[in-house]
Amino acid sequence: MSLVATVGTGTVIANNATGATTVSTAVGVGKTLLGAIAWENAATVVPTVNSISDSRGNSYTFDIGAGTDSTVAVGIFRSAPLTTALQISDTISIVLSATRSRWCMAWFAFDDILTQPAPPDQTGKEDNPSNFFNLSPYGGATPSLTVPYQLVFAVEGFPAPRGPTVNAPWTGLTLVETAAGSANRACQPFYQYVNSVNPVDTTGAVSLSTNGTYAGALATYPAGVLFPKVNTVKQAVKRASFY
Repeated sequence: MSLVATVGTGTVIANNATGATTVSTAVGVGKTLLGAIAWENAATVVPTVNSISDSRGNSYTFDIGAGTDSTVAVGIFRSAPLTTALQISDTISIVLSATRSRWCMAWFAFDDILTQPAPPDQTGKEDNPSNFFNLSPYGGATPSLTVPYQLVFAVEGFPAPRGPTVNAPWTGLTLVETAAGSANRACQPFYQYVNSVNPVDTTGAVSLSTNGTYAGALATYPAGVLFPKVNTVKQAVKRASFY
């Protein structure tokens, strides 16, 4: 059990303090949404998030942002396990304290993120304050994890188009790019599962066909499968024999 669906993607290509993503795949109760966002960053600060909401009243958190003093900023967002299912054509909206001229947004549903230990377990980021250009942008590293089995969700942002490739052991998710006259930005989310408490590093995770400036962030989420309640002794014995 892991990734359920790409919930929706979207872009904004004019100055706006609100970025809204339209849900393209319905998501059931109990699933957790993770969002990857990239912005142009002429302000050279990670945006201040005033609110995150959806059409059904579910709760959301801004887990980590990066891009201070860079020309691109990124963020990772997370829902609590959905208490009300999302339907096609619902929206997920992020409101900032100030406008950004380019937004790239992608949301994904997972069914194995635990609420204990409280997520995220660890985070890491790369602000790239010197605006270095690189064919292999860096998204940061985490400290040692507190529990071994975790989902690691990461995002790197850079100018578009740059033809990114996500390299193993990472799995690439939907690339989102703006298509305006200038200052285009791209958001490349990716993930993997780890089964150790070693720090997680994004070195070499993404390769670009043309070098570019960048910023990146990652967060780790304790994961597992919660078995349904055992209703009979026969079921209990059968389950025990599986181990």
